[in-house]
Amino acid sequence: RAAQSGSLEVDDLEAVTIFPWDIDGDAKPEASYHVFAASCARTRGKGRVEPLRDALFAIRINPDAPPASAFPDPASIEYNRSLRSQIRSLGAEHASDPWGPILRNSVHSPGTQPDAPNASLSTESGLNIEGLSLSLDGSSLLLGLRSPLVNGLAILIPLKNPVGALGLGESQPQPASLGTPTLLNLNGLGFRSIERDPSGRFFWIAAGPASADDLSLIHISEPTRQ
Repeated sequence: RAAQSGSLEVDDLEAVTIFPWDIDGDAKPEASYHVFAASCARTRGKGRVEPLRDALFAIRINPDAPPASAFPDPASIEYNRSLRSQIRSLGAEHASDPWGPILRNSVHSPGTQPDAPNASLSTESGLNIEGLSLSLDGSSLLLGLRSPLVNGLAILIPLKNPVGALGLGESQPQPASLGTPTLLNLNGLGFRSIERDPSGRFFWIAAGPASADDLSLIHISEPTRQ
């Protein structure tokens, strides 16, 4: 839930994965990070958009340290707040693709301002990221959307610059660079979770409807565009 002043400045965390950072490219990661994403444009109450529901960040957890010191100081965490705007831009740049207008309008509807009160964003049409996974080749992170869907297909968006977007190496987080989405047939359901299998050959996916808490467990080979 929402938290500030000495704790995480985010709301409604839904997606988490492990990102192994191979700094020198020798296929032996020098550091592993827990990566979290919270990006939801679905509104509460009278169309109120929650600013804290737009965050991408990474932390290192020391499993050998006492619980009180295993986690970093929350004040030291750098948050990337660009997911929502970058997803909207991605949709706007691909207005001729079936998914373009849907992504653009999932953040805020035409004629409204970003993060302005907008009661038209429903549980089915508003942006909601609930899946996060390392890609099969390890080069990118994948954002799995619970909503919206594109003609009943679930949306998987590659984040192509995870090191820069997460601000690893004591750098400031850079805007998220997003690639062309993949559309997956999950029987009319959206992502609730996605995890790369340890074999690196396929993903495990928990899927469910946008407006209910039902789940179905699915495994799928390397995604192909539809």
